[in-house]
Amino acid sequence: MDSPAHLGSPTGIPGLDARARTLAWLAGLLLLAALIPALSVVQTRWFAVGTYYGHGPLIPLVSGWLIWRERAVLRSLPRQRGRLGLLPCLAGTALLILAALAGVSSLQLGAGILLLLGASLLLFGSGIFSRL
Repeated sequence: MDSPAHLGSPTGIPGLDARARTLAWLAGLLLLAALIPALSVVQTRWFAVGTYYGHGPLIPLVSGWLIWRERAVLRSLPRQRGRLGLLPCLAGTALLILAALAGVSSLQLGAGILLLLGASLLLFGSGIFSRL
């Protein structure tokens, strides 16, 4: 049976104090707000008639299911924050700003993916990141 220390924090961000959790949630909300214009373009493409993007809404759902399916393994891995995650976060932030200024939604989404990967590495460390 899992011990309470093994289960992680209720917010899903283990090893962070309340202030750091709040900052992580705020950063995530800011990222989502910055990506809304690009996500609206993607949503239009996903649901347009006669396009090849009809499978698009399934990608985040299947990704989430695959992660959920591996939750027992992910919980058993050591949890440490990885400072190496700052590099993709900084690169993703720069790319997001440049893509927003240029109005290129596909690059904005690429920056969002880079930021998501960097944040995962930063918050959870290389053990969990490599399993994702």
